[in-house]
Amino acid sequence: MAASTDYTYTSGNVENVGQTVANITDPQLLAYQIQILNNYTTLYNKVKSENDRIQKTYDKIKNEHSADSQKSKYVELSEIILKKVYMYSFVIYMILSLVLCVLIYYKPFSLTIKIVLVIVILGFPFYIFFLENVIYQISMYLYNIMVSTVYTNGYSNTNIEYSGEAMEEVMAQTARSPPLKTF
Repeated sequence: MAASTDYTYTSGNVENVGQTVANITDPQLLAYQIQILNNYTTLYNKVKSENDRIQKTYDKIKNEHSADSQKSKYVELSEIILKKVYMYSFVIYMILSLVLCVLIYYKPFSLTIKIVLVIVILGFPFYIFFLENVIYQISMYLYNIMVSTVYTNGYSNTNIEYSGEAMEEVMAQTARSPPLKTF
């Protein structure tokens, strides 16, 4: 009979099956262990393929009946429409700017003024966003300085709470409170 070796396999020690099977000398026990290993491998492969099939089915159903794909289709369609509108607007602007450049060419300006005007007109779509952003930031900064807003937190009338009578009431409550004890 074989030595008292534990031949039970769990998920933790199943990696050592090949090494343990190589050490078995009893032919019947060896055949039994190989059959168990084959059964385990077959079962593992079936469960893995079934899980893969279930995951694919789940993904397919989720993509077909989910609002995510509808949102994706909507966003993609909106993006296509906006790109077309942008392209047409850009082409129209360039045609109008070329007409304006031709008109500037025939005006009695000096050559340097004509070149500067043409560059300003043709480059407008490329620097307008930066210009708008700078103007917006400066205007918000000046507005916040004029209304004495240190920061914006969504409530525009927070400074009214502490004006006049409300501030006097807060000060009165503070004066009536007992002093803090120190140890």
